[in-house]
Formats: sequence, C-alpha cells, structure tokens
Amino acid sequence: MRSVSLTSAKSGIQRLRDKAGARPDTLYDLENAYVTAALSVVPRPGTVLDHTLPAGTVGLTGFRGKKYVYASSQVTMTDDSYELVILKHPTDEVQPLIYVHFAEPFLGYLYVVGEFGNGDVFHYWLQPVDAWEANTAYCIDELVEPTVPNGYSYRATRIGPPNPVWDAGGTRNIGDLREPSTANCYYYEITNIFSADPYPTDVTGSNTEPTWVAEDGALVYEDVNGTNSTPSIGPTTPTTGPGTPPSSIEDRYGLQRELDNRIEQ
Repeated sequence: MRSVSLTSAKSGIQRLRDKAGARPDTLYDLENAYVTAALSVVPRPGTVLDHTLPAGTVGLTGFRGKKYVYASSQVTMTDDSYELVILKHPTDEVQPLIYVHFAEPFLGYLYVVGEFGNGDVFHYWLQPVDAWEANTAYCIDELVEPTVPNGYSYRATRIGPPNPVWDAGGTRNIGDLREPSTANCYYYEITNIFSADPYPTDVTGSNTEPTWVAEDGALVYEDVNGTNSTPSIGPTTPTTGPGTPPSSIEDRYGLQRELDNRIEQ
C-alpha cells in the first residue's frame, strides 16, 4: 500500500478505484482527523493525560458521568473524579488484579472481566450495594458493604430461630407470635382477642391470611374461628396509640359481625 500525504480534499469521500490509483486530493476513508471549511484535513488531537492513577489500579471505564478504575484491594484515590471498584478473586483473595479485559455497561450496570495474578479470569456484574449504616435494622437477605469497601458484600441472616408462620385455622392465644407466610422482615404478636364471650376459649384463626403491614407499630386485624373468606377489617397504622377497636363491624352484605381477634405487630 502506497502512502500519500494529503493536505487538501476537493472531492470528499471517493470509494471508486481508478486504474491509475487513488487521487491525492480525494479521500477513501478518514479516521482520527476532520476536514475544515477550507477543505484541509486536520488530524484530531491525541488523548490528554489529566491524572496519573495510583499504583495497583488497572483499567478505566466511563459510565454515567464517572470514571471507574479497578483494583483487588483498597487504594487511596487522589482525584475525586475517579472512583475505585474492588474486584476480589472468588477463592484466593491474595491474588492481585493485573488486567481488565472488558468493562462495559450491561442492563444498567457495569459488566467487567478481570484477570488475576495466577491467570484466573472472572466475570463481574457490578450491581450497587448500599453502605452499612449504624443503628439500622436490616431484613433477611438484604446486602450491605462496609463504609470503606473491601470488595465484599454481606447478606443479613437471622440471629435467632424463626417464629411460627401464620396458619389458617390455627389456635390463637394472647402473646403468640406469627410471621407472614411470605416473609416481610416483621413478626406480629397477638395482643388482644375481642369477643362477645368475656372469656373466649378454643379461638382459631381465619381461613384467609390477613394483609400484613410492614411498619413498626402497625395493627393487623384477623377474624377468628375460620368463618370468613376475607379479612373483616383492613390493616391500620396507629398515629397516637393502639386505640380501641369497634365492638362490631358491618360486612359487605350489611350484616353486623363481632370483631373477635386483633393481632398487633
């Protein structure tokens, strides 16, 4: 291939091949340059070095207005416009990250392929995880990372045995604890049983699970003795205290029914 120094362009992009060869005042293709209004070709400037990254970091990705670099351990960044992502070897945490083969957005998050010192290559889909906060209750399976990231995420688990799961038609006694059949991070305690009988006995739960309110101090009402097909009253959240439930309610057929049982979180 013969190289021709081109300083002007009179015919723009010309894909046709003449027998005598390409004319020096036409372009077949143009990369890393642009044509001015005066039809001169000007090379585009090269990459500008705006920061020297700390030792131990590899790779560079631009994503959502930020610049990400990668390392296998904590590195002090000296420029706030660059954000460090720690990638750990899944089974050998002492292996250093030496190369990033691929780093591009995928389904809203960065997808990164990194190689470690022993030659192992792993793929990472970097979904964000909130930093741990003091005095915060975390639900089962919630993920957090340390306030100073170390490449690991931590999943919340139970610190004690689970409470009994709500059961249709099961016995109900004041003080009993229940969890929803689909966990919502809360458990509920039976605090009162309301009945026309001042000393209710043989109380059993509804055939239909109540609608649980996932809030501290919320009240949930459940009909008892398995007579209803839907909860007789919806869940509420008290504003000043537990309050006093009505002695009876009107169902969808206009009939008065006694409110027998209350489960309070």
